[in-house]
Amino acid sequence: MIGREDTIYWVWLAETLKAGSRIAARLIHIYGDARAVYHSIRMEDLSDWSSDEKRQVNKLIKERELKSAKEIHKKCENGKIRILCYNDEDYPESLRSLTDPPIVLYVRGNLPPFSKRLTVAVVGTRTMTAYGRKMAYSMGYSLGAGGAIVVSGMALGIDSMAMSGAIDAGALTVAVLGSGVDVIYPKEHRFLYDKITATGGCIISEYPPQTKPIGYHFPTRNRIISGLADTGLVVEAAMKSGALITAEYVVNQGKRLFAVPGPVDAVNSKGANMLLREVALPAINPADILRSCGYMYEDTIDLMKAEEAASRMDMMEQAQKAMEENRIGVRGKTNVDGTPGYGGTIKSAKNKTAAENKPERAADIKHNVTDTPKIENNAASVKKKSEEAGKKENKSKKISYPAIKIDMDMLDETELKVYNNMKPDVPMLPDELCTEDLNIEKVLCAMTMLQIAGLVEASQGGYYVRVTDSQPTKLIDDEETER
Repeated sequence: MIGREDTIYWVWLAETLKAGSRIAARLIHIYGDARAVYHSIRMEDLSDWSSDEKRQVNKLIKERELKSAKEIHKKCENGKIRILCYNDEDYPESLRSLTDPPIVLYVRGNLPPFSKRLTVAVVGTRTMTAYGRKMAYSMGYSLGAGGAIVVSGMALGIDSMAMSGAIDAGALTVAVLGSGVDVIYPKEHRFLYDKITATGGCIISEYPPQTKPIGYHFPTRNRIISGLADTGLVVEAAMKSGALITAEYVVNQGKRLFAVPGPVDAVNSKGANMLLREVALPAINPADILRSCGYMYEDTIDLMKAEEAASRMDMMEQAQKAMEENRIGVRGKTNVDGTPGYGGTIKSAKNKTAAENKPERAADIKHNVTDTPKIENNAASVKKKSEEAGKKENKSKKISYPAIKIDMDMLDETELKVYNNMKPDVPMLPDELCTEDLNIEKVLCAMTMLQIAGLVEASQGGYYVRVTDSQPTKLIDDEETER
C-alpha cells in the first residue's frame, strides 16, 4: 500500500489536472509515480506534445503546492475513507487500461475482488416503467445470485433497482458516484447507500470528500462504471437516454454489451431496442450474460442458482417491495409518454408548457443525462444522413446518432464553444479542447451532450470526431461566446 506522504502527491496530481484527463496517466508513464512528477517534471521532456497539452502541464508546474491535497487527505482520515492511487496494488486493473483512468479513487466500504468475479455494469433510465422496475430488479437479483458483482451509479430508477436486487440476493454491489463518497445523492438513497456498505460492497468516486453532485461530474464518472465491468447491461432506456453513452463506453472499451428487449412502441424501450438492432446482445434471462462472460470466472459463477432465482420468485411483487423499503421512487412522476414513472423527475410532456419542455442545460443537470436538445427536422438533410448511416452500418458496430440540424438555443455556451473548437473530420482528444475557462470535466460533459445531439461521434482510444454535415462549421461567432 502506498504511504501517506506519497498519497498526497497522487491527490495533488489528480486535483490539479481534474477528472477525465489523459495527461496524468501519460506523465506517470514517463516519470513513474506522482512524487516524481511533482519533483522532476520538465517541459523539455514533452517536446512532442501538443501546445494545448503543454499548456496544461505548464499549469501543473506552476501549481506545485500540496496544501489542498493535505486537507483532502485529512478529511479522508477523519471520515474513514480510503484513498486508492493508480500505482496501488489493489487498484482495479481494468481501470488502468483506460486512456483516461482515474488517478485517485476514494473508497468507502470494502473493495470487491474485481479480478476474481464477473462484474456487470447495469444502467438505464431514471424514469422507469413498471416493466423496467421488474426487469432491473430481477436482473440484478439473478446476476447476484449467480455470483456476479453489480456496479452502477445509485441513480434514481433502473440503477438503484438493479443494485437493490443484487443486495437482496446477498451479492456484492459497487456504486460509482458523481459526488464525494460522503455525499449521498439523491439524498433519499441513504437506505440503499448504507445497505451497499453493510453487505460488503463499496461506494467509489474520483471526487474528494464533500464534493457536491455537479452536473458535469456524471458523464465523466460513467467511464468508471463501464471500466470496472467485464460487460454492460442496459435494461430500459429511451432514444435520448444518457444510458446510451455508458453503453458506448462499454463498446469502445472492447466489452460485450447486452440489452433487455422492450415493447417496440414504448418510449422507454426505444433506446435499448436500437442497441439490440445495432450492437448489443439480447438479455432474455440473466443466465444469458453469465454463459457469455462467465467462462472467465468459472470458480465463482453458478448458472443453476441464477436460473433458479429467476424462476422461483414473483419479481414484480419483490421489486415493488424493494422500491418501497429503499425509498426508490419517492420522487415518482409520470414518464414523457404519460405512463406511470418510478424514481424519475420528468413530467408528462402533454402537461408541460413550451417553456417547461426546453431541456435542462449541462450546467443544470443533476442526474445522468436523460434529455437531448429538440431537433429541427430538415427533410433533405434527414434523407441524406439516413443514406450515409446505411452505408456505414456494415463497416462499424459503433453506436452513432444522426447529425441533424438542431435548434442552437438548445445548446449552452460551453457546448457551442467545444463544438466550434473541433476541426471537422479530425479525431480529437478532450484534452486538446481544454482552454483557460474550459477544464477537462466541462469538455467531457459538453461532448456527451453534443454526442446525444448527433453532432459528435466517439471512437476507440478516447477520440471524438465532429460529424460532417451541411451546417456551417461555426455555429456562433467567437465574440458571442465570450460575452
